[in-house]
Amino acid sequence: MAETTFEDEACIEFMNQHFICIKVDREEHIDVDHYYMEACQLMNGNGGWPLNAICLPDKRPLQVSTYSNAEQWIKMITQIQQIWENEPHKTYAFAERLAHGIQEALLPPQTSQHEAAFNQDWTSRCIAKIDHDYGGLKGAPKFPMPSLWKALLLNAKPNDDTANLCQLTLDKMSMGAIYDVIEGGFSRYSVDAYWHIPHFEKMLYDNAQLISLYALAFQQFKDEKYAQIAQQSLAFVEQNWRNSDGLFYASTDADSEHQEGLYYTYTLQTLNEVLGEQSAWFCRFHHCSNEGNFEHGRNALYSIETLQAFCYQEQLDYEHTKNLLNDCYLKLKQHKSSLTKPGIDFKCVLHWNALMVNAYCMMAMTLKAEKYKLSAVSLMQQINAQFNQDGEWYRVYSQGRVMVKAYFEDLAALIDANIQLYQISFDEKYLHNAKTLCEQCIAAHYDAATGFFSNQQDALLPIFPITDDITSSGNSVMAHNLYILSWYFDQSNWRAMAHQMLMNMSPLIERSAPWFAHWALLSECFKQGFEQAVFASATMPVITPDFRFNRGLGWASPNTSIPLFKGKTINHAPQLYTCINSTCLLPIPLDADAMSAFR
Repeated sequence: MAETTFEDEACIEFMNQHFICIKVDREEHIDVDHYYMEACQLMNGNGGWPLNAICLPDKRPLQVSTYSNAEQWIKMITQIQQIWENEPHKTYAFAERLAHGIQEALLPPQTSQHEAAFNQDWTSRCIAKIDHDYGGLKGAPKFPMPSLWKALLLNAKPNDDTANLCQLTLDKMSMGAIYDVIEGGFSRYSVDAYWHIPHFEKMLYDNAQLISLYALAFQQFKDEKYAQIAQQSLAFVEQNWRNSDGLFYASTDADSEHQEGLYYTYTLQTLNEVLGEQSAWFCRFHHCSNEGNFEHGRNALYSIETLQAFCYQEQLDYEHTKNLLNDCYLKLKQHKSSLTKPGIDFKCVLHWNALMVNAYCMMAMTLKAEKYKLSAVSLMQQINAQFNQDGEWYRVYSQGRVMVKAYFEDLAALIDANIQLYQISFDEKYLHNAKTLCEQCIAAHYDAATGFFSNQQDALLPIFPITDDITSSGNSVMAHNLYILSWYFDQSNWRAMAHQMLMNMSPLIERSAPWFAHWALLSECFKQGFEQAVFASATMPVITPDFRFNRGLGWASPNTSIPLFKGKTINHAPQLYTCINSTCLLPIPLDADAMSAFR
């Protein structure tokens, strides 16, 4: 729309004559985006980006819409300008009615004593929304939705329908062009129902979560391909987005040279020139043709069958063909080094960098490699150094300066990252950091009247994010944080806050199951209880545990300052304490057999 509409001379002249035009980065000012998106959905029944709002001087919207070409846009703003000039009372009356509707829509669920169970009913409601042929949720466009698949994966039993649908989704995503088989990393979403053709923009928040998801899938299914996808995607993030301060940039554009997907797609002629005699079978495997499977005679690299199935049909040796395929990918990667790369959004976002800490922690737990723990520790050091200025947390860091005070989603993600980093390091400073941040978040953002956390920096009304959509909502992450920290620090009031938030959400969890997956996972935490495994020893235990969503680990060192560990410190031989909530079994010797249960 920037090119088709806002560079049109007639639009430029009319807008500058009659309006004050303000461009807002929705990734920086998330409360503003949320407010006007709610208005768009109320007015049109749907939303999306680019998002355009025409407002009164007091910021109340009169018209909110998504894409318009130049002709549509100038017609709409001309009509609004004429009403404003000739009948301004009508604009104020309409804005008042719309503002009231937005206010009602933004209110979080009211207090409830009904608690939904994270059980087969929740899972069944999710399964009913899933595409059983291509994975993901039914319909198009298809978004990865990592929170949903993480919750389902952790609730699945070996070889049951849930596990099979999780694998189907992960496999189909990695076979579609939404996954970049050449350089690694995932695009934002697929425009079709098959994961074949994506919107080619790559986002840090998607890739951080999908690295975690595929690493978790490796833990659950022991399939090396999931580890390879996680590793290749991590390599893309590190090679393309890490700045000189050790933080990660926000995204890579979909277009280069004013054409979407140009960097990621190929003409048949290019494939023939680069791959030579290997091009024929390569193009059959990836469904490339002279006409192209994308736009302008270009081809995106997707497959509709596994390489094993393709080799069987083509009567090719699988291992030999697999090696040839990797050689083809390498040749294409080398070819791309001479192309104009898509632009990068060089801002660093606190929330998304915290998700990268979690990705490193998950890689450490599932792939059992020390380098990932060291990367998580290093990234957290840089987060603390760059995003915190004079005791104030900021959302955006760019070119040596901070912008936009942190929203509570940023703080919630940072708390979670500190909790996860403790699980693999046993460094108590991360738990204390999490507790301090939690206290700050409650003081600044908790709304006692609703029982939820809110944002309001530049929006007209408080924003209460509760939906687990592309990322888990700030409130669901914060509820998890309250629950986990309540056990470490003996804060039963925090646990009560989390429980009330969950009860308030229960009707929505039941009614719209896939969009409240992280909430449903919290319900399972309350149902199963919080497992604690505390190692009491004079020296730090050398262990990298598997990931468990309802388990907290701890090292009760002789000088521990964590309330959960008090009374479990070393007396004689090292011991292991295992507990559910506040009930503990007798400690057992911390020998090789005890340690092996956590590997």
